[in-house]
Amino acid sequence: MKPRDAARIFDGLSDNVLITVAGAMKPDVLAPVLAQMQPDIARKVTMRLAGKLEMPQAPTDAAVQQPAATTAAQPAQPVTQAAAQSAAPAAAPSGG
Repeated sequence: MKPRDAARIFDGLSDNVLITVAGAMKPDVLAPVLAQMQPDIARKVTMRLAGKLEMPQAPTDAAVQQPAATTAAQPAQPVTQAAAQSAAPAAAPSGG
């Protein structure tokens, strides 16, 4: 059967039957059939065969920028005199 003819038949099959039949086919035979199928159906078959039916949700722009904005928005901690003194090494007393 020619890929174009198979594609017309595949386009009309239910998802379960289509995935079962397509999964049993060799990739070099299935590829030209997928190329002739309706794009939405071919995409669905490809994703199901790849085991990626449920793709993870892509983060929104706000979610991607949120951590950076939170870090940048945090004010710097003021350095107290006691903290500055404890961070500085103690000077050795001069024994004259």
